Amino acid sequence: MVSLNTYFNSITKIINYSYLKKRFHYRFLFGAIKQLRWESAHPHHPWITPESVRLLENLLKKDDIFLEFGSGQSTQWFAKRVGQITSIESDAKWYQKVSLDLKNYQNFTYIFADNQKDYLAIFDKIGSESIDICLVDGFYRLDCLLKVVDKIKKGGLLILDNAETYLPVKWKSLSFQDHYQGRGLDKRKVNLVQKKLSSWRMVSTSTVVQDTIIWIKPSK
Repeated sequence: MVSLNTYFNSITKIINYSYLKKRFHYRFLFGAIKQLRWESAHPHHPWITPESVRLLENLLKKDDIFLEFGSGQSTQWFAKRVGQITSIESDAKWYQKVSLDLKNYQNFTYIFADNQKDYLAIFDKIGSESIDICLVDGFYRLDCLLKVVDKIKKGGLLILDNAETYLPVKWKSLSFQDHYQGRGLDKRKVNLVQKKLSSWRMVSTSTVVQDTIIWIKPSK
């Protein structure tokens, strides 16, 4: 989960003429400035789209059971608003930092997993329809989406950040990120995710740097 500041810092590793040309556009520049202003005014909010944050502020409940893949700015924000939160993290240094930040939260369970087997092992420990909300914003996102569908309660929420880089864009997207086609993703898994979520209500939110999708599981 990254902020726009982190985003700009990270592009120095992949920056080239094509990358700059695509983003040297008034819509990207104005959108990036808007995003920076929002992050500056809300330094403790999750690094997902501002619109999705506003939606979740009204949807979260104090007794919600929350599962998160990829910890960060969002973790403490969610921990203050839900009953229980479990977060899976793959970066050792980041895990240590977040552990210190949330050491006093009794409702927080933190799991370090630096390989795919351990990362996805959480699904063997939780029952069907036992999760109210899941945020997928770390590694192995397609696998997480496929495995978590049956774990979410009826009427529960599934959130995917950077959705435009993992799924075919069938919503209004403002993002200047490269879409999923060029990422070498497993098309079979992409198709399975779309099929499993086809009956779920979807709310799309978008900025120039990311799309965040919220799905609502059918109640029947």
